[in-house]
Amino acid sequence: MSRKVEKSSVIVEKEKRLKALETRKKSLLTNLKKNTTTLDKLKVDIVEMQQGIRGRLIALAQKLRNLKQEIKEITATLKKSKKISKEEKKEITNLLKVVNQEFENMESGFGIPNMELNEEEIRKAGFNTDNFDRQRAFDFFTQFEEEIAEPDQKDIRKAYVKLAARFHPDKAKSNQEQEQFHLLMQQINAAYERGDLATLLELQSAYSEVKTLLEMGIQQEGAIADFLDAEIQRLEREVELLNSQLNRVKAELRNVKKSDIGNMYGQEMKAQQRGVGTQDWLKDVEDALENFKKLRDGILEYGNTGIIPDFLNEMVATDESLIEITEDMVIDDIISMFFNESQFDDDDDEFKPRAKKSSKKR
Repeated sequence: MSRKVEKSSVIVEKEKRLKALETRKKSLLTNLKKNTTTLDKLKVDIVEMQQGIRGRLIALAQKLRNLKQEIKEITATLKKSKKISKEEKKEITNLLKVVNQEFENMESGFGIPNMELNEEEIRKAGFNTDNFDRQRAFDFFTQFEEEIAEPDQKDIRKAYVKLAARFHPDKAKSNQEQEQFHLLMQQINAAYERGDLATLLELQSAYSEVKTLLEMGIQQEGAIADFLDAEIQRLEREVELLNSQLNRVKAELRNVKKSDIGNMYGQEMKAQQRGVGTQDWLKDVEDALENFKKLRDGILEYGNTGIIPDFLNEMVATDESLIEITEDMVIDDIISMFFNESQFDDDDDEFKPRAKKSSKKR
């Protein structure tokens, strides 16, 4: 009966160190997944809120412009009428000036001046409809990413190259394996583009063949010590890289939350918890639309009866009614942060996403 060989204290200490590093790596992977999930969800929530509410505002803005055109045409017809005195025509001209000014104020408040929408675009401007390219919207967030250090980028590339060499579809031995490799390469490429070492390491681990020291032909204490040293060195570097990645993800999450758009999103969430929020702002816009409809109907009534309605007389005399349409609205702040198209416009310097800071060499 063979006697069990006692491990030397050196080997025991190396194994303890290796186990501690494996535990640390597992903890980092768990924290990374948690923080990455939180970050990704925040981005999705912000984009969906932008798309949904902005779509409704665009539709409302177009309705306001249609009303503006209607009022312009009605007043133009009235001014040509021989039944209307010069004084009344002067009042109509003054009214049209007031209306045009108020429409201009509202349009600039919407943050989408001079945007002409055709019928198809208006139809698509529903609550849950994409009104701009979704990927372009997410590209906006690249400006909040943290730089990947050059040494880290090199190690991430090593992990990528190792996986890409193993799972390239050309190396598949069957159609089924080729499809599997294709899907894996999509994950591998996406992880590399994001600088996501955690995903690359998890894929390595999931598809690695685990062998014992005996199976690897490592039996002598010196060889075992060398093997453990190599594993310790590898895990130490992986832990260092994962810790750097975790710090980058946390920093990006802070950057998004502290940004103007992140603050606006946070305020909206708090407002919704109190039972108020963007829906109330949208209601203000809809109320303004109704007021302009009343204005149009009042002018039509004047054209048909020759009698200026009382509320229209007051409007011409004081501007008070039209001023009230917009004075309580808070659209400027909402749109400029949440729904301004230029926010996702590559030509807009203020909101232009910065190029990735990491230098990825292929």
